[in-house]
Amino acid sequence: MNDRMIYYENLKALGKCVNHPNRDAIFGRVSCQDCLDRSNVISTIHHTDSMIHGKCPIHPSQNVVSGMFRCQGCLDWQRNYRRVLKNSGKCYGHPHRDVVPGNTRCKECVEYSRVRHIAIQEKKFGVSYPTWWLCDICNKPIALFKGEIMLDHDHITGLFRHWLCEICNTAEGQIRKYIKNGTFDKLLELAKK
Repeated sequence: MNDRMIYYENLKALGKCVNHPNRDAIFGRVSCQDCLDRSNVISTIHHTDSMIHGKCPIHPSQNVVSGMFRCQGCLDWQRNYRRVLKNSGKCYGHPHRDVVPGNTRCKECVEYSRVRHIAIQEKKFGVSYPTWWLCDICNKPIALFKGEIMLDHDHITGLFRHWLCEICNTAEGQIRKYIKNGTFDKLLELAKK
């Protein structure tokens, strides 16, 4: 690992921006809000330019693929890069880190994704995740920090229904599918045998 990567890792561990070490970084990132805003503006300019002129922002002499913002060479490179990282057991977002077993992302990416998912669901359904709970079906103790608590909601009305463990949430969804298909009676007969 070179000195620059060590420097970035130390700043990330401290939660500081790599461009402005005196500012706090956004959770799960290595940049402050100003850097992120600047990056988004530059990215928007590149994408807008590529949409208007049909040219790749990385390779201006190449035309973009229809419906994309990049040329075929960029898309092939990105696809190959992801495949190489996946085969090597490295995280796509942090190529110097190993992935969590059974996943394609490192521990930090998995945690960031989990926290983001929880925040989105809390806002969408107007509820707050409990730190721990007893599953409303099997009464098994479940904990938020272990990622065990599942928010069950009605897919038609979009309203919150229950806090469930992962097994009961999956089973409840599957049973609804069998009831809807009219094959629930067959499922019960097979379960009794």
